[in-house]
Amino acid sequence: AKSTEGSVYKARHTNGGEVAVKMFVRPLRQETMDVLEAIAVLRHANVLRVLHVCPERAVFAFCEGGTVEQVWRSMGAGHIEGDVAFVAFQVARALMVLHDSGIVHHDVKPQNVLVTRS
Repeated sequence: AKSTEGSVYKARHTNGGEVAVKMFVRPLRQETMDVLEAIAVLRHANVLRVLHVCPERAVFAFCEGGTVEQVWRSMGAGHIEGDVAFVAFQVARALMVLHDSGIVHHDVKPQNVLVTRS
């Protein structure tokens, strides 16, 4: 998947698990690396696991469900209210964990919210 920041590739970690590797178009600023490194120490079901960060790339846990935007598009019109409320609750939990750690997510939108199949 491509974005203005770079491209994301599915890869296999040395431990055998699947990961997502984001290759950046431009080297990351130190401030962004510091935020990703702070997220890397967090362990919460609603926060994407950061496995490795360097200026050229970052390695994340792989989320097989895609983005919320992709899931909702595949469902078609008329999302069930309960599904939307469930996703909003999970996003709120993740933001609470981040904020409690002094981290502010500056780009919360359906394209940036990943889902798992479970």
